[in-house]
Amino acid sequence: MKLILLLGGLALSVSSFSQSFKSFTDADGLPSNNVLCASSDQEGTMWFGTQSGIAIYDGTTWEIMTTTTHPGLADNNVSSILVTKEGNVWAAGDFGASFYNGATWTTYKAADGLGSSRVTNISEMKNGDIWLSDFNGATHYNGTVFTAYKAADGLPFGGAEDVLEADNGDILFATGLGGVAIFNGTNFKIVTEENGLVSDNTTALLKDKDGNIWVGTSDGISVFDDTMKWMTNHTKMYILPQPDTLNPVEDLAMDSEGNIWSGIYVDYLVSVGGVAKFDGNAWTDYDGSDGVIGPTIRAVTVDEKDNIWVATSSGITRIAFGSASVEQLVQNNLSAYPNPVEKKLYINLGVISEPVALQLINQLGTVVLQQERIVDSKVTLDISELQSGVYMLHVAGNARRVVVQ
Repeated sequence: MKLILLLGGLALSVSSFSQSFKSFTDADGLPSNNVLCASSDQEGTMWFGTQSGIAIYDGTTWEIMTTTTHPGLADNNVSSILVTKEGNVWAAGDFGASFYNGATWTTYKAADGLGSSRVTNISEMKNGDIWLSDFNGATHYNGTVFTAYKAADGLPFGGAEDVLEADNGDILFATGLGGVAIFNGTNFKIVTEENGLVSDNTTALLKDKDGNIWVGTSDGISVFDDTMKWMTNHTKMYILPQPDTLNPVEDLAMDSEGNIWSGIYVDYLVSVGGVAKFDGNAWTDYDGSDGVIGPTIRAVTVDEKDNIWVATSSGITRIAFGSASVEQLVQNNLSAYPNPVEKKLYINLGVISEPVALQLINQLGTVVLQQERIVDSKVTLDISELQSGVYMLHVAGNARRVVVQ
């Protein structure tokens, strides 16, 4: 439900949003709770790589693939998985990369042309070519031939963690020790901390809807434009216990609305981790207190229905977003007054069934006022500093901690 309140010079649209968390473990059908990677096909079927085989979930039933049921699979410990645009599947780990054509698995190793049999990630380019990140660098596969690139070819020493194609056709490599390598088909150019990168230990790459490049690192995220000119850094996406502040990024993903999702995991004395969403203005984090099954985040991916899937060492959590009606969160007599609004807006939430958050958002989508974890039925917002215009008041259940950069 959406309630429109016209309040003189200030117009408010009151709406609500909610999310639900559902977790899956070996009790539901996973071959292992230690889930290392995830990918979705175009129909929304999920493929998970675990410590003990591949799990396929169509939303109702689970199918398990192992080296016993499918002998062509390289190993049961699958740390990277990719469903291609054509529906084929690549799965990899420490013993090569396996290709599944819908009927059989075929495994490729260093002897077949890979730069290393220890593959860390698999990426698909716009033309369908595959890049396999590995311990020595990265290997390009055009459907017929494997071409390996190593330190001797211009990649930084330490191997690659992820590969991404920029809008101009350049191939970007997240390297474990040497920053981001940019390959134009002939030469490599290296982007490091001297160019604005928050850390040379890069872990993940993402291209947003504007073509900007998001680089996950051991200390946070660096954002570059489509020419790889530095724009900004994000280092506090997820709130950590003091003295920890910098966020080690495990994975990056983007949903259909352009929200950026980051998986974050810190393993010092106590394991701490979760996922954080950036909506263009602020970061909102989710962890075990919200319903994420475990702190050891391995991967984050988005399916065709915009569900967020979080792979952890304790199982999988699906975060589903929907438009909950205001009545589902706030019962009876929701109102905001006076009319017209001049200095203070009084909001009557009625009977609250759970803590809620309020956000006042302007026409540009910027949050201009917010209050979190509200348990009282009556709230007062001071709007004396706001200009006349149209604003939206979001009423959100299960209020989250929000970090504003």
